[in-house]
Parts: sequence; structure tokens; C-alpha cells
Amino acid sequence: MRLMILATTAAMLHFSAATAHEATSSDVPNIDELVSDSVGYFGVRPNVVIIEGEYRGTHICQFDVTDADFAAFAVRGELDTAENRVVCMPIQELLN
Repeated sequence: MRLMILATTAAMLHFSAATAHEATSSDVPNIDELVSDSVGYFGVRPNVVIIEGEYRGTHICQFDVTDADFAAFAVRGELDTAENRVVCMPIQELLN
């Protein structure tokens, strides 16, 4: 169920993930790729998820998604604005 919610959130946001550091922007796959590659994930706190990838490594992502966004998506099938709604970065950057 949780993976389905994560996949639904990714589908709602369907855009490239931003990064905390411009220098690594080419290193971070978009959220769809992270979810497709995931072998596991867990919530750190509300709207913050660590996604463990099979081939792409482990990333930490912060989602700016609310219950109202899910309700709007259920009705219209899209969000009003998707830009900058998720920020992901390789977990390794936090450890360095």
C-alpha cells in the first residue's frame, strides 16, 4: 500500500526532481525513475522519504504534497503546479 502511495505521488508530480546542490543535478534521476528503481523506502517524517534504489543508489526526497493535492488529483488527474514539489538528493551527500 505504501509503495502504491509513493508511486501515485510520483505520478502526480511527474517531473524531474530538483537537487539541493546544482553541481549534482545531473546525478539525480527524476522521481519516476527513482520510484521505478526502488527496492524499498521508508518515511523519515511527514513528506520526507528515503528511497533505496536497486541500481541508482539511495536518495532522500522531500515532497510538498498535501491531502488537498491528492483530492484535486483524484478529481482532475493533475496538480495545479508541479514545479518544485519534490526535492531529492543522494543520501551520500548528507554523509559527506
